[in-house]
Amino acid sequence: RRPRAHPPPRPPRMQPKVSVAYTLTQPGDEGRHKFGINALDVCRNPAPQAAWAGSTSLFTAGRDSKLRRWDVSALDGAAAGRRGTSAAHPLTCVATYEDHSDWVNDVVVASQHGLLLSASSDHTLKLWPLDAREDPAPRTTVRTHTDYVKRLCYSAASGLVASASLDKMIHIFNIDSLRVHASTGGDASGGGAGPGVSDDWSSDGSGPAVAAGHQDSVYALAMNEAGSLIASGSVEPEIRLWDARTGRKQMKLPGHSDVVRALRLDAEGRMLVSASSDRTVRLWDLASPGRCMHAWRVHRDAAWALEVDAAWRTLYSAGRDGRMYAHSLVDWSTVVLAREAAPVVGLRLGTRGTHLWAATTRSDLRAWTLEGVAAALEAGGNHPSAAEEETPRTPREF
Repeated sequence: RRPRAHPPPRPPRMQPKVSVAYTLTQPGDEGRHKFGINALDVCRNPAPQAAWAGSTSLFTAGRDSKLRRWDVSALDGAAAGRRGTSAAHPLTCVATYEDHSDWVNDVVVASQHGLLLSASSDHTLKLWPLDAREDPAPRTTVRTHTDYVKRLCYSAASGLVASASLDKMIHIFNIDSLRVHASTGGDASGGGAGPGVSDDWSSDGSGPAVAAGHQDSVYALAMNEAGSLIASGSVEPEIRLWDARTGRKQMKLPGHSDVVRALRLDAEGRMLVSASSDRTVRLWDLASPGRCMHAWRVHRDAAWALEVDAAWRTLYSAGRDGRMYAHSLVDWSTVVLAREAAPVVGLRLGTRGTHLWAATTRSDLRAWTLEGVAAALEAGGNHPSAAEEETPRTPREF
């Protein structure tokens, strides 16, 4: 008789790896970011929110996986300082939001819905209570993307939130449906249910609309005030426009020759500004359709950040070279605003429009005074190369 064959031994079961991270805090570092700041947003808190009534808050998203809330009421209510002067104002971190496990790439205040929105490299989008004071916990975690979530945009009028990811997708949510799922368990995922959430969350009518069409990672996102139009920028040099309600493609805007890193849409969705790694900042007329009205070629390296004033008369840009510029949207003139010591990745105007916050790859925060900028632009501005020897503006640094 032939000997009975025995099955080969099973390989030993692999034990899951456990990763442990430590953050060493030096004296004086409490209440501040440990690494660079990726994004920021500012809001003046409405009176109904008793905890923060009447104050002004700055929210920052950090590479240390945390969000922080700062009381900037003293600076926001102060008169703008003269050029070349620095006035110190106390900046207090009043809340820290901890639940992400990787870089927080974007933060958006949805004050009309009482929420703070964050996007992270841990593939998630989180919704936080805006009025929480101590140890705030997220109301819900959205897990529909399969790669880093890079950008968010929000429309108060329509209640829509859009997220852009390195997975090439744009997901469009109704913020009220997310709040409903938050009340049922705190997790919303496109496959695999979280606590209290059904497996068909993404197909029961409350899940996201998906804007698919990009051939590479999406880095920039913007939505108009009515929530009817979304603009997106990617590793592809073309800008894409989408119907925010359905996710359907509307138009492509060719013109850039490198990654589109930042976008801003006006309230009506008729004007668009874009910044790219090709070192240019462009103004587009979407009613023409898609006509590039002007291209500013002043940056010495990639342009990464944009901000526009409420009247759409002045555009601010910054980028990898640390230089910050102000551009007139009326006559295309440009003035040198300031120079940061590190690459600038985000810009945000204060609520009074008298200063400009800058987020850089460093952990400190700066507010740059804008006094005299409008007058300089009206006078015709100056070529940036002719202003390099000017005395730089002194920021309010925190």
